Amino acid sequence: MLILVASLLSAGGCGQTEQASQQSNPSAEETADSIAPTQDILYENSDVGIKVYQLPGWEVGKEGKSDTFNVTFHRDNLKAIITLVSSDLSLEEIKQTLVTGAGPVEIIEETDTYLALQSKRKEPVRTDIYIEQLEEQTVIYTFMTPAEAYTENQPYMESLKQNVAVN
Repeated sequence: MLILVASLLSAGGCGQTEQASQQSNPSAEETADSIAPTQDILYENSDVGIKVYQLPGWEVGKEGKSDTFNVTFHRDNLKAIITLVSSDLSLEEIKQTLVTGAGPVEIIEETDTYLALQSKRKEPVRTDIYIEQLEEQTVIYTFMTPAEAYTENQPYMESLKQNVAVN
């Protein structure tokens, strides 16, 4: 089920575009403005009951075609994957599948509903995984960014999570 997400994790998938590498660090005011939500919808799939509200700078990537539903988003050098899986899987089973599929990584932090990994590559990728168990399904938020860009991308990760509605 989670093999697609795990394979995306092992592939890295958060390459920095030339445009992103040329951007300067935004001021605190620009960052605050860029994470302020609107009520416009960036992405919606009524079949699975998910809406992602528009946030400046975020773009929709691909919707996965597998046993589980997933959709990707990207913003500069930050990639996000939202995955919906059955609540039949335990949080431990989900985390174990994701760690196994991620390849050689170091576990930076782990709680019941959160997992932070860093790849053991020459240019390491930081992956943060948030797991939210609902009644009928589990929502997995996976964020990947170059390790050196993690701090600057953290507010964008939080804002995306806060702008997702799952029914």
